[in-house]
Amino acid sequence: MTKVFGWLKRYWYVPLIAIGAALGFFVGRGGVSRSLRRELDAIDAAERARLDAVDQGADAANAAIDAEHRATIAELDAELAAKSERLRSDPARRAKWLTRLANGDG
Repeated sequence: MTKVFGWLKRYWYVPLIAIGAALGFFVGRGGVSRSLRRELDAIDAAERARLDAVDQGADAANAAIDAEHRATIAELDAELAAKSERLRSDPARRAKWLTRLANGDG
């Protein structure tokens, strides 16, 4: 037993070379690499499907936010148009508003 340990102590690289050669043989045949490739492709397909689902959910959320934003902008535009019409129809109110605007009270 001590002879084996002595030999391994002196020639430690020989078993490493043998293990490397065996791994190279099995990987080089393609059996191991093909099965790994199939497993990785399955994982990638599942990840793509998950990301597509997330993207679809994000698109729906963005559409809802966009619709709310458009409704808010339309409401603000209507308020501004009403204010403009009130100022346009009453010159005294318009002069008062312009004076406040010029003074920075806006």
